[in-house]
Amino acid sequence: MIGQALTRRAQELAAEGTPFVVATVVRARRPASVEPGTAGLVLEDGTIEGFIGGVCAQHSVRLYSLTATLLWGKLFFDVPLGVAHPVAFIVALPVTVIGLGLLGLVLASTFIMYRNANALSNLLEYPVWLVTGLLVSLSLLPGWVGPISWALAPTWGVNALREAAISGNAWPEIGMCLALAAVYLVIGHFTLQQFERLARERATLSLT
Repeated sequence: MIGQALTRRAQELAAEGTPFVVATVVRARRPASVEPGTAGLVLEDGTIEGFIGGVCAQHSVRLYSLTATLLWGKLFFDVPLGVAHPVAFIVALPVTVIGLGLLGLVLASTFIMYRNANALSNLLEYPVWLVTGLLVSLSLLPGWVGPISWALAPTWGVNALREAAISGNAWPEIGMCLALAAVYLVIGHFTLQQFERLARERATLSLT
């Protein structure tokens, strides 16, 4: 059920002509931080207003909202969804996800040193999305962001998706994303073992 505050917010967005969808929790299993019936608003940039669960739930809702919006636009409003190179696009999509996941592995391996690692990961979430071009084009950001973005695999994955969609050559970007992902895997494997050992020695590893 949508609360009064979210209802008013939804009315404001509708009056402004701002696209949004209502996400409602229909089922929850323990341990869960929400109950069935809890609702939130998902805006076109992925922002979620209201609480519908943790990180996994939020990303699942964003993915579903994006997919549903694209399909409804195609099926009912005939919005073109053409992709110049479908094969490259299909390959680039999981490669980008793998690169993002292995980047998360490297960051997660360092977070086990701290009991409040979850707060730190939330702090870094949007900056990583920003500098990899997932939220806005890198051309809109300051020049010093460029070298940082080149060291991040998702940057190359996003570029690959863009090139595949607009009739470019996506394969070099796909290869670079995979190469960086492999580097992350090696670094993450090493740091995970080392930081877990240090965390146990210093009694900073939280088991709850």
